[in-house]
Formats: sequence, C-alpha cells, structure tokens
Amino acid sequence: WTPISAASLDASLRYRDSRSLFDPQDFAFPPTPRFGLIIDGDRRSEGDQLDAKLRGRLTMGAIEHQLGFARTQTEEDTFADGIFSNGFEGKRTRFDYQGTWRFGGPDVPQAFTLAAEQERQQFESRGPTAASAQNQTRDNDKYGVAAEYRVRLPTLTALTLSARRDMHELFADATTYRVTAAQPLGQRLKLRVSYGTGVANPTFFELFGFIAGSFDPNPGLKPEKSCGFDLGADWALADSGRLSVTYFDADLQNEIASTFDLNTFRSSVVNLSGESKRRGVEVEAQYAPSANLTVAVAYTYTNAKQPDGQVEPRRPRHVASAAVTYAFSHALGAITLAADHNGRQEDLDFRSFTSSRVTLRDYTLVRLAGNYAVTRNIRLTARVENLLDQDYEEVFSYRPSGRAFYAGVQASF
Repeated sequence: WTPISAASLDASLRYRDSRSLFDPQDFAFPPTPRFGLIIDGDRRSEGDQLDAKLRGRLTMGAIEHQLGFARTQTEEDTFADGIFSNGFEGKRTRFDYQGTWRFGGPDVPQAFTLAAEQERQQFESRGPTAASAQNQTRDNDKYGVAAEYRVRLPTLTALTLSARRDMHELFADATTYRVTAAQPLGQRLKLRVSYGTGVANPTFFELFGFIAGSFDPNPGLKPEKSCGFDLGADWALADSGRLSVTYFDADLQNEIASTFDLNTFRSSVVNLSGESKRRGVEVEAQYAPSANLTVAVAYTYTNAKQPDGQVEPRRPRHVASAAVTYAFSHALGAITLAADHNGRQEDLDFRSFTSSRVTLRDYTLVRLAGNYAVTRNIRLTARVENLLDQDYEEVFSYRPSGRAFYAGVQASF
C-alpha cells in the first residue's frame, strides 16, 4: 500500500498445514542385511506454520526510515506406529529499524545506514508422557546493531564498509564486519573484491532438541566463526549478455557436524576442532538472443575440507545448472525449462559400527515451470519438479520424492 510516493506499507500473512510420511533406520538386534539403512515403517509428522510480516517505509528528504515486524510460529508432532513420540513448538518475534542518510551529491554519492533489531526465540519440546526427558521450555533474546557506509568516488570506484554487533543471552557477544570494493575498467568490465567475517549460532534444536531413541542435543555447542574473501570480474557481452567469474576462499572454526554414538545408536552434533576450509570458483553467464528468449548457465567448483583433511560430506565438487526462459509478449507470462546437475559427493555410512565413507553418484534434475496472466490481476502458475522422474540420493539410503506437480493462483489488488 502506497498512500503517497514518500511512504509505503507492506504486509504479508502465510499459513502452512503439512502432513508427511517418513521411514526409520534399521538398528534392531540381531542385525539384518538392512542394518543402518532406511526401511519401510509407519512414521509420520503433522505440523503447521504461521508467518506474519509488516514493514513500513517513510522518506523525509535525504533520510529514509524503515520499521519492521515479523512473527513466525511453528508446531510439529511426530508419531511412530500411530503413537505420539515427540513434538515441538517454536516462536520467533522480531522488531527492526533501519535508517539511511544519502548525501554527497552526484559526483561523490554517499550513504550511511544505521540499523537495530531485537529478536526473541521461544522453544518448547514435548514427549509422550509428563515425565519424558524431552519435556522442556527454552527462550533466548538477541539484540543487534549495525552500521554501513557506501561511497562512489569520481573514479567510479565503489566502496562499502560495514560492521555489526550481536548480543545474546546464550552466547558471548560477537562483532563482525565486511569490506567491499568494485572498480569498472572501461564500459564492459568490472573488477570486485570483498572480505568479511561471520558468526552462525547453533539452532535451538541442536542445543535442546530431543528425539527419543534417535537424537540427543548438545547444549555445550559453540557458535561457528568464519572469515573469507572473494575476487571477481563481470563482463558485459555486447548488449544482450554477461559473464561473471568469482574465486572464493573461506575458513570456518567450530564447525558444527553430526556424530553417531555406536553404543546408544543415537546421533548428536559436536564442534569440530581446527579449521574447515572452502575454496572454489563460480562462473555464471547469461545471453538473450531475442527480446523474448533468455539462456542462463552456471557452474561452481568447490574444494571443501574438514579440519582432518577429509572432504566435507554432502559437498559435491561440481555443481552446474542451465535454464532457458521464453517470455510471452505484453508480460502475459513465461515458461522456463531448467536442469540442475550435482556431481558425485561423499556421505557417512554407520552400518559397520564405524564411521566409513560412501560415494553418492551424480545426478541431474530437470524442472519445467510457467505462469500466465488470465486477467490483469489473476495469474496462474504451474511447475513440474524432477520432470524425468530421476532416482537419486542426496543423503545415503534416503530416497527423495520423484516427479512432482504443483499449481497455484496469484492475485493482486
């Protein structure tokens, strides 16, 4: 809603009700040939999620104010052989403010942004009885402040400096920062570089979640800390194409990884000691041979290693994608045919009572999607995932869904 050009109000409300079936792992004794694999079983989960967002914007001369509110509430119950086994309820409430002052004129445009946010997380875990070990209620309050300065020099050099301070109830306060620079060279080439640090806190489920007979939490987890840089170049190819190449290099401390107790046959999570390293190259290209047709391709090579030098599980070295989109005239709609390729990747196998490695084969998934405006305010959408009904594994012994069809209606007022 935009009552005047200097002010706007955006609101969204989304509700999801879900039912899903899944299968257990075979850890029964005496062991069978299927030991440690996923087997057919009566497991199901039922849940719902409510998301509400509200954001207002007001521009007063050179200063723009934004004020936001967001609320997410999720509840899920799990059943084994028709009997309730565990459940959880999570709530996240967030308020944020962002103010931006633009100054400096057309020769040296500059902007300074200040932001603040407050977030409250609440988590409740339930077991089948009042005396269940997983019965608990947890909460966490988080506060954050950030500042960013942007400038474009007369040489067309663009610089960005930003810093953020996060304050938690559960973890030590943390300061992170980021620096970026971009420099055009001529009309078609731009070079860019960035360096930054980051912190990722463990989730409530990793800290306090509990699945009877399957998962134990680890309340002693420490936040992951990272630092990294990237170097890149962007080329404009004639008037209808572009090419981007980026090299990235990042180090991660306190990586949170899954572990498995061979005495209890339950999984958990731990912090790995040492540094995990990620290096790689991304290449993206896009070309529009006509006003209605666009072709896009992308490729990423990633060399990800754990502190002990082993390859990161479920991190394929080679990932590629391609998409062809045809847009109908007069913005009536579009149709896209896309393919995503994941190269071979390693995963963990606990069937032999030790943590061994297995290699999951590469696979390619094809997707077909389209939308069409039947009226000025009504648009139909549809897509087919895994169009060729490919059999593949993202996680050892877990079979993802096959071909799936989706359809929807979008209405604007």
